[in-house]
Amino acid sequence: DDDNKVIAPWNRDGIPILDAADDDDDDNHDDTNVVDIKEMADERVNDGDTQLTFNVFLLWSKQFIWPRGYDVAALTDSFKWHRSVALKAYEYGRETRSPFIIQQWLSNIEPDYDALQRLIGKNIDWSEQGEFRMQYLFDIDRSPNGNNFAVSIPNHLYVPFNAQMTVWDTRSFLFLYLPITVHGRVSDIWRSYFAQTVMHTLSVHGVADWKLLYCPVLVNQYRNSHNYLADFQSELPLYLQTHELLRFLHRFATEYQIEDVNQVNVAQILLDLYIALYEYDVVQLEDVKGIYFWMNDIINMIGWNADI
Repeated sequence: DDDNKVIAPWNRDGIPILDAADDDDDDNHDDTNVVDIKEMADERVNDGDTQLTFNVFLLWSKQFIWPRGYDVAALTDSFKWHRSVALKAYEYGRETRSPFIIQQWLSNIEPDYDALQRLIGKNIDWSEQGEFRMQYLFDIDRSPNGNNFAVSIPNHLYVPFNAQMTVWDTRSFLFLYLPITVHGRVSDIWRSYFAQTVMHTLSVHGVADWKLLYCPVLVNQYRNSHNYLADFQSELPLYLQTHELLRFLHRFATEYQIEDVNQVNVAQILLDLYIALYEYDVVQLEDVKGIYFWMNDIINMIGWNADI
């Protein structure tokens, strides 16, 4: 029964398996996975009023790590219990199209840490002699009862995903727009949170159950050498704004008004979100214009529709 499995987006020869677009921007080397899908079965993650995020890295790691863009104000709490969260098999019927419109796969060697983790020595890249000095390997157990699984992220949890190892189903193409009025080290994280906000909004109103799927290690990633202090400075909004931003996005999703659930305009929800983000001073006016023209092109040039 393959209803609760996910297949890697390409095989060992680099030939695509899924009909999807990926946003891979590094020199990555693929390693095919076919893995089971799990979902969270723990009351501690089901309280949408208090639990707004989850440190998903801890499901595959014994270390104190977190993905770039994670709410650092929630770090201490995540280290107490996220690693031991209860999971169960995720199943959906064969007659149902997969709800996972976005997949995030992990990378070994140089995971997508933020600069804070790199500055304290969790990952040290190339030396002047051209040698790689410190690598990180996720603790993947491929035994039958191990953790080589993918995890369905509940729509009320905002979990950052990046622009390096993401797979986008055509239904998610409106969400591909990268904000241009924030730094590049912030842009893909803000995009991930904005996409999840629309998915959360649709879920609240019972319109669609589109989800984010977090997947285990697929590749080894070797980044170009970075200036960690410069990266830290560029990422300041991630450290200082994410905590309040997630609360703002949660309010938007739960309070958004949809008059007719049978005639939902996903593009309008996303545009309204960007207008609200502009008013909240998260993005600037150029991004409100940018998302409008982006959606106009996606809808009119490739014939996109929500297919809810």
